[in-house]
Amino acid sequence: MPARPAEPVVARPTPAFVAPLEQDRPEPAPASAEAISDAGGSPTGSEQGVPEGMEGGQVGGVVGGVPGGVLGGVIGGTGDMPVPVAHPDRAPRLLRLVRPEYPQDAFVKKVEGVVHVEILIDASGRVVRARVTRSVPLLDAAAVAAVRQWVFAPAVQGGRPVATVALAPVTFTLY
Repeated sequence: MPARPAEPVVARPTPAFVAPLEQDRPEPAPASAEAISDAGGSPTGSEQGVPEGMEGGQVGGVVGGVPGGVLGGVIGGTGDMPVPVAHPDRAPRLLRLVRPEYPQDAFVKKVEGVVHVEILIDASGRVVRARVTRSVPLLDAAAVAAVRQWVFAPAVQGGRPVATVALAPVTFTLY
């Protein structure tokens, strides 16, 4: 079979972008009852629920959680972490503070700021979980490493030590 000559490539002009005018946009169609029911939810669900929720879910729960889960739980959690008391009779008291090491990169770039770390203090006064809630990117890891070493007199509820959640602001300043 003889080879066919290649067809020439024709450059097509690129159309200029023209933003649509407000009146050019079509009006959205009103949602039908059938379309709303397809969006999720349950006829017996809560008014405060979300479409992705489930039967037996809890208001304030997390989408993807399990029925019977604990508010504040972690998806995929095993339940071996203590359930923190929100308002203990006596708050935890800091016994040992470890100052963070200033990261070299942040020091060279003269980055200062306050990293807010939410910590879970167990009934023995140890920090068992830490997560950044207000970030200063170059300082976050150093803040978390420092607060994980802090030791507290635990919170007390009903005369017994209990786990609780606290907010730990970690300040980085250059002198």
